[in-house]
Amino acid sequence: MGEVSFDDEFVNAALVTELSADERRSEASRNRFEAEVVAQKVARKASIKKVMRLRRKRKVMQVGVAAVLIGCAVAWMKFAPESSGGYDVLSGEWSSNDLPSRSKESKRQPIGIPAPIPALDDRYVYIAMQRDGKKPVAYDPCRPIHYVTNTQAMPVGASALVGQAIAEASRVTGLVFIDDGLTQEVPTSERAGYDPELYGDRWSPILISWTDPTEVPGLAGQTVGVGGSLRLETSGPTGFEKPRSVYVTGTISLDGPQFGEIPSALEANKVAIIEHELGHLLGLNHVDDPTQLMYKETKDTSAYGNGDLNGLAHLGTGDCFPYL
Repeated sequence: MGEVSFDDEFVNAALVTELSADERRSEASRNRFEAEVVAQKVARKASIKKVMRLRRKRKVMQVGVAAVLIGCAVAWMKFAPESSGGYDVLSGEWSSNDLPSRSKESKRQPIGIPAPIPALDDRYVYIAMQRDGKKPVAYDPCRPIHYVTNTQAMPVGASALVGQAIAEASRVTGLVFIDDGLTQEVPTSERAGYDPELYGDRWSPILISWTDPTEVPGLAGQTVGVGGSLRLETSGPTGFEKPRSVYVTGTISLDGPQFGEIPSALEANKVAIIEHELGHLLGLNHVDDPTQLMYKETKDTSAYGNGDLNGLAHLGTGDCFPYL
């Protein structure tokens, strides 16, 4: 196949030359993330006491960014309709009938902790920030992230590669992923975040689709994957003074035929393609540094760089939304 450039972002992990400095940075990073988790727990306990007689308005919007084989493409999903409803403290349910009931899997504190990062590094960009500009929009770390897979055009052996990529994303962020098996759902830019007929009374799981450009036009040309997440904004019983946003589901679409043409010797790069898309799904945007996996166009990169690791670790310490 010749020289291949992978998924509009692949990164060579930054080399470390001064071990003592790195050790200090790593220790500082661990302390920072542990302190952030503790602070979040304290804040949540205090906020729960304030959750009374609250009504909320929720906006659902999809944000997607594509990863490519050569070059870069961006796939913006359409906005879903705004919905509103009241929250009944006694029943623990929203009055709105177009949103799922409160999740029974939701905990009061994160169910995982991000892995220690090798060094502090600010070479990362978020797709969206909270209104106060202090934290990025992220998935709720206090509940698992479910996903399903459509294997219609999946190359031989690709299932194991998806498993590797998800395991790495989970390790770095501390987020817990649960495989709900196979689905026949096809990807669409207007995918419902809540589809009770297909998935029951819950948010739709992440949809990972092995497909092609005839089904997903965004995969035309040398684009090998597109992905993004559905963002929910709520001013309901979260304990926050201002509306907060959280990702509730998303999609990753991979070009099966094009993916299958990548030489087997480049298996690490194949995993990196999926890891890049997971980076977008979890909230990372492209960066201008070609040594990071989230760079818009790069070659021969097969792992998250230090900047990617820092950004993902922060995304693993998002807010908990126990009432969603």
